[in-house]
Amino acid sequence: MSSVKLDCRGVAALVSLGVVGVFLVIGAIDPALGARLVDEDNVVEWLQVLLAAAGGVLAFRQGRAAWRAGQPVTLEVAIIAAMTLICVGEVDLDRVVFGTKVISTRFFVSPKYPLAARLPAAVVVIGAPAAVGVWLLVHVRQLWRAALDGLRQPWGQAATFGLVLFLAVEVFERPLGHIRWLPLHAGEELLELVSAVFIFVGLLARGRDIMVRMSGRPLILIILVALGLVGCRGEHPAAAQETPKTQAPPTREVRVVTAAERALPRAVTATGTLAAEDQVTLSAKVAGRVESIDVDLGTRVRRGQPIARLDQTDFKLRVEQAEAALQQARARLGLAPAGKDEMVEPEKTSIVRQARAVLDEARLTRDRSVKLVDQQFIARAQVDTAEANLQVAEGRYQDALEEVRNRQAVLAQRRSELELARQQLADTLVVAPVDGAVSQRQVSPGEYLGAGAPMATLVRIHPLRLRMAVPEREATSVRVGQLVRLTIDGDPAVHTGRVVRLAPIVQELNRTLAVEAEVPNERGQLRAGAFARADIVTEVAQPIVTVPASSLVVFAGVEKVLVVRGGKTAEVRVQTGRRLGEEIEILEGLKRGESVVDKPGNLTGGQAVSVKP
Repeated sequence: MSSVKLDCRGVAALVSLGVVGVFLVIGAIDPALGARLVDEDNVVEWLQVLLAAAGGVLAFRQGRAAWRAGQPVTLEVAIIAAMTLICVGEVDLDRVVFGTKVISTRFFVSPKYPLAARLPAAVVVIGAPAAVGVWLLVHVRQLWRAALDGLRQPWGQAATFGLVLFLAVEVFERPLGHIRWLPLHAGEELLELVSAVFIFVGLLARGRDIMVRMSGRPLILIILVALGLVGCRGEHPAAAQETPKTQAPPTREVRVVTAAERALPRAVTATGTLAAEDQVTLSAKVAGRVESIDVDLGTRVRRGQPIARLDQTDFKLRVEQAEAALQQARARLGLAPAGKDEMVEPEKTSIVRQARAVLDEARLTRDRSVKLVDQQFIARAQVDTAEANLQVAEGRYQDALEEVRNRQAVLAQRRSELELARQQLADTLVVAPVDGAVSQRQVSPGEYLGAGAPMATLVRIHPLRLRMAVPEREATSVRVGQLVRLTIDGDPAVHTGRVVRLAPIVQELNRTLAVEAEVPNERGQLRAGAFARADIVTEVAQPIVTVPASSLVVFAGVEKVLVVRGGKTAEVRVQTGRRLGEEIEILEGLKRGESVVDKPGNLTGGQAVSVKP
């Protein structure tokens, strides 16, 4: 009878089904043991790491052989890099060694580790992957051709399926880890194990030149090896049933609290900076020497209060000069020097009356000459002379009228010059345009300043503007008029304000919406430029689930609580929100009324417990 023939894809599928089936059998017989197998940093996760590491070793051997044969090794380098990232990510190697993520800012600023340890760690964790990535980009064409050649073969299809499955599990990690009829993290960990099996079998098939067919005996051997690895850290299901009977662990007494529901306002948390409502740079409109300055840093001023004064001597002389010129212009029009009436009839001015008299005399002379020439008492030439004298008189009369109008315009000009001189004299006194406080004094008495030179900076501190950046996902719930509660460093008081302005666009660089709130500051307790933490109240009341902060367990960045179910503890991964004094908000993972172990200490899931009365 001929042996059964399978290619590597079938082998990987059968091994995966066998491993998943073994786990389901163990979970049905002993749920506690099944939960431990798929828990964080346990059997299934370490099995994934071993398979990924074995795949990396296979890729290294294949790459070394290709290098010696003078063939491209870009695909092997990419596989080794992917397997290394999977191993490091699964075991959190940097968190295990240093207690935090090396790629995070906390590692670089933490004084716990010397710079000699932090710098090499950053180079290895960040620099090495970056260097490999750049090298692969340089050889991207070779990598593309090798990947296409691999996809045409069964081993490449199996390995690619495993890699795609692993990426999909990472994207949908949270819903896969909370499947109702499976223990916590079971769906996520088992699918990651299946992806590791496909990758390992595919690379093994490539290395052993069995890309087309594999006999049944290797298949049986691989299944036995997989089952042996599953049981390397856990007990046999049958033995697991007998162990509690012979060596039952002592029951621990625990204190439980009930997950409570509270009604709290829903708020959007943001950070921002307090800014002055107005900021004014005070300066004089005219040039001059500073005679006095009446304010300094922090001085509170009212609108219209004098701030500084320039020397007024030159400006007073200009006013007197303009007054004298105005009196001169009034006198030329026949007006009193000290009067305010500037309206005058041109016919009543001396120059016009004089020109009018000459015109009347010339007209009479012409008329007499016409009568005498008709009577032939005088010559015709005398009539022509009289006619010419009349035209000259008419021109002088018209010129007199225009001279009066010119003197009236000069009078208006002198009046404007006087008003300008008085305004310049008034501009030597600089006053506050708004209520506020001086944030900067920039001159001293005796300095000569040009027109518009800054003298002091005045800020309006009531009310203040709070400028915040709200994430795009929460910006839809923010409205004008909503209440804002804010605190600043060093001040335990909670201040309030209102949202007054929303930006019309979302910033593309950081995907945030600019929001401005108006914060009253009548007593001046807040200062412009201070950093503030704010809560924008979007809903008046919303039911939330809370538990004591002492019941929360945090390990390797994973937050979870222990609940009591059927006399045993069970780990439940949760997502936390705001901290409310001694309690903490639970956003996801826990329902109202569930019993949670308070102060669990070193208690783990699956242990038998009794509740203290």
